[in-house]
Amino acid sequence: EIIGLSSYLLIGFWYCQPGVTSAATRAFLVTRSADLGLYIAVFILIASAGSSDIATTLNTGGNAAIVAGFFLLVAAMGKSAQTPLHDWLQRAMAGPAPVSALLHSATLVAAGAILLIRVAPMLPPEVLLVIGLVGGVTTVVAGLIALGERDLKRLTAASTSSQYGLMLVAVGAGVPLAALLHLIAHATIKSGLFLGAGVFQHSRNSTKLADLQGVGRDRPRVFFGYTLAALALAGIPPTSGFFSKEAIIAASLASPNALLLAPLALAGTLLTGAYMARALRILWHGSRENHKIVGLYWMGAGLAGLVTLAVILGVTFPAIETLLNIRLPENTPTRFPPEIFGLGAAVGGLMLGWFVTARRLLGPLLPWAQQGFTIAGGFDNLMVRPAIAIARGCERLERILYAGVLAVGRLGLDIGRAVRRNDEQGIDGLIFSLVRNTVELGSRARSLQSGLIHREMAITVVGTVFILTALLLALLVY
Repeated sequence: EIIGLSSYLLIGFWYCQPGVTSAATRAFLVTRSADLGLYIAVFILIASAGSSDIATTLNTGGNAAIVAGFFLLVAAMGKSAQTPLHDWLQRAMAGPAPVSALLHSATLVAAGAILLIRVAPMLPPEVLLVIGLVGGVTTVVAGLIALGERDLKRLTAASTSSQYGLMLVAVGAGVPLAALLHLIAHATIKSGLFLGAGVFQHSRNSTKLADLQGVGRDRPRVFFGYTLAALALAGIPPTSGFFSKEAIIAASLASPNALLLAPLALAGTLLTGAYMARALRILWHGSRENHKIVGLYWMGAGLAGLVTLAVILGVTFPAIETLLNIRLPENTPTRFPPEIFGLGAAVGGLMLGWFVTARRLLGPLLPWAQQGFTIAGGFDNLMVRPAIAIARGCERLERILYAGVLAVGRLGLDIGRAVRRNDEQGIDGLIFSLVRNTVELGSRARSLQSGLIHREMAITVVGTVFILTALLLALLVY
């Protein structure tokens, strides 16, 4: 969480510039949303293993490991900008070049790959296969995006997604330590590339490749260092990138799913050489515009140190393998060693990128690549649009429920009014009528009683005579 917040602040460093705040917010939201996968996976593992100890949770098996593994993959896809969650990383290039070097080498983007490398022993084969396929698709898709990119920093960002895709291929092949070697090599290489891009940006006040044509002639030493880093990323010996990519390709060839993973890894290596050679060609060919830069030597010193590490770090890989007890695949089911495949793909990609334009290489795919393959994913298609659709559906459901509640309320009011009318006009009317009739009858009966004794006696005599007369008449008749 601290890394995510710090990255948000660093990406939004130039917050006054248009689009910077939006890019920082998008990066923050995508990575935070992906973190939900990590939280859910952790809860599943703890509930299944009964402990939060990593060594204990790594022994979790069965369906819990499968479900948790897929949620961990979602978290890694968001952090490491894997397809279809790769779009935010290119937008994060709104920050300064040193920030990009930091994010892409050792902090935010590396977190997803490190997570999968750490939990790889726990993951069942089904999850590993999906991880390898996601990484393979990403390394190809992001490589095509980088090949058609028109901005140097965005090209380098797409390259980052592609290289982390290769690391996921190694994890999916069952050799996470090969991914660890490439993670170490990539950290120095990509930092050098971003610092070199920052120097070129200061030279022309732009990161557009069209504006950077010929900038390599203005800064030949920086261009030389940038070229070494590009060759290391492509996988040319004896750089560190060659050894780490050789390990990944060997792992993919030795994998039970070699028919799926190895072609994707080789295609990613080919595309890496192609887009780096294209960038070098554009940076070198063009007119010179030698502008003085303040602090060039300090910038060059950082670039020189990183490029030196990128070149010589591969020599130390055998010692690192021994120190970390890393066992890489030694035998592959191919006639030729894996170095031949990797080196051939790298050299072929460099030649294609240098001699063939991106328009001819990509053909009808060029507009799609320049738009970041919107169908392939991105934050909008995977998260924003579904979230908006769900929100609209919830709004419609709420309106229906609200209308139903109002209808029930109106029905209750109508029934209440009818009961009130029936009560007022029916029951109350009947009671009031009985009361009135009783009162009237009582009033009339009371009028017969005047309270005068002689009148009461007279009425009694008259009544008695009337009754006797009636009785006599009745006797005479019958």
